[in-house]
Parts: sequence; C-alpha cells; structure tokens
Amino acid sequence: MVAKEKDEMVAVAPLMMSKYSAAFCNMKKIEFIGTPTSDYNIFILRDNKLDYVKSILDYLVQRSDWDIIELRDIPETAASLKFLKEIAVSSSQKFKGEISTCSICPYLPLPSSFEVFMKNMSKNRRWRLKNNLAKLKANYKVELKSYSDFGSVREAMEALIKLHQERWESKRMPGMLASSDIQNFHMEVAEKFAQKGWLGLYFLTADGQPISGEHSFEYNKKIYHYLTGLSPSFLEYRVGHLMLLSVLESGIKRGFNEIDMLRGEEPYKTEWGAINRKNFKIRFIGKGLIPRIYDWASKSHTIRSTIRKFKL
Repeated sequence: MVAKEKDEMVAVAPLMMSKYSAAFCNMKKIEFIGTPTSDYNIFILRDNKLDYVKSILDYLVQRSDWDIIELRDIPETAASLKFLKEIAVSSSQKFKGEISTCSICPYLPLPSSFEVFMKNMSKNRRWRLKNNLAKLKANYKVELKSYSDFGSVREAMEALIKLHQERWESKRMPGMLASSDIQNFHMEVAEKFAQKGWLGLYFLTADGQPISGEHSFEYNKKIYHYLTGLSPSFLEYRVGHLMLLSVLESGIKRGFNEIDMLRGEEPYKTEWGAINRKNFKIRFIGKGLIPRIYDWASKSHTIRSTIRKFKL
C-alpha cells in the first residue's frame, strides 16, 4: 500500500494478506511482507509523515476481509511506534487492539577508538581473544580480507555460503542458506549493496584460505551483524570471535558508532557486552468468534506450541 501527495509517494506500507489453516480454523492475517524472516519491519515514511500511518490503519480496519492484523518486529527506535501504540490502546470496541514485546535485539555501542574498546573488556575475555589469535598466528599466516579482495562479490559470497553451510552441517542442521533460492536472493542483494557501499563482507584467512566469514550491512554509521560462517577445523581458535573482533576494530577505525546484533539472545552477544533493545508487536483482533479464539489460544502456553506447528 502507498500514500501519495500530488502524485508524489510519501508513505509505503509493505504488507501482505496471509492465509493460515489449522484443524480448528482458517485465518486471514494482514502482516508485514518480511514476516517472519526480517529482523525489523516498519512503515516507510518520507519526512516522518506519521499521519499517514493512521490513515493506512484506518483504511485497513474498515475492510472486512481479514481476521487479524498483526504487525511484528517493529523496533523501539521506529518513529511510528509511539503512534501505533496510541492507535492500539485507543482502538474501538469493534476491533480489539494490543501491543506487546515480541523479540530482543542486542546492540553494542562502539567507542571512538579500538584501544578504549579493548580496555573496557574484562581482563579474562581480553586475554582469551589475544591468546587465541596468537596461537592461530603461530601456526598460520593470518589476514583480514574483504569482498574487494576476491574476484567478484559473487565469488566472496560463495566463500561465505561454503563456510556457513560447513558449520551448520557439522551440527547436522541445514543452515540458513541451504536453499538455492535463498542463496540467489542473498547474492543479488549483496551485489546491489556493494554498488551502494552498504555491504560488509569480511573473512579471516589462514595461509590464504578463508576460515571464518562475516556478512553484515553497513549503513548510517551502523554495522548490522547478519550472518556468519566458519570452518569446523578451526573451532579450537574460536575464529568466530576473532572474526567479529576484526570487524569491530575495522568498524571503529572507519567511524562506525554501533553494531546491531539483530534478533536473538544468543549467549555470545552477552559475552561481548551487548545491550538489549526491544521489538514490538501490534495486533488488532477482528470481529467474529474465530479471531477471538485465536487471540485467546495464542496467549495460552498449552496451546501456543500447536499454533507454532501450523505457523499461525
């Protein structure tokens, strides 16, 4: 959905109508196109024209072809969030509105110098990182390389995909990039982002061979820590942590002020001293019995696993 002023686009609502089926109901849900894959979903607004968020939602709730409107993973920093909260709280008795936290997104503020960053780290952690790096360098020639050191972005992405899949297959799991369609999508995005200067794609190499990779996005002085890969043969050196340390050092030296670790509360993020931010979910419950049953069931611990099974 788009909103225009004098034929000029001023707001975009990237939404879709999804249909879900389970044993007890058929459900039509309006949600963000990025659901459930995207870490962040927002309304795209020119000049923060928040009034158009209300106009878009007013239009949606007047329609009768949905059971649930569920807008997930709106970051707490989104300009539209406060406005959406007010709409949810003040929604009419006809449509029940509510807001809740749906995920945690840790981030790490970056200081002005790498020396300060290392100094702020615990002595034990600082020693472990330096010790692992020293052991690796004692056995191999270690270098940090970017995608520009490869023949092409595609060649660098192929190296990242190989490392990512090797790591996950060693755990007997498929990994995020097992599908050729997903691989092709990431290839296309990487090539376009490289043209705009938004691609962060780095590797630690040992004797010239990639042993760990970091796929991130770099925009507006922020690093978005997206995807990693590493060779299981180098786990003893904790090369994933050494890779991230190298990316952080490079980012600080280039003037970046934050690394966003995106959704998930994995322990390694806490080890780096990350601070938590929240993503929110705004939900409107439509008329009728089925939407109300769904709303009740989705809040029940005993029934929630069934809903997840059917991907509702």
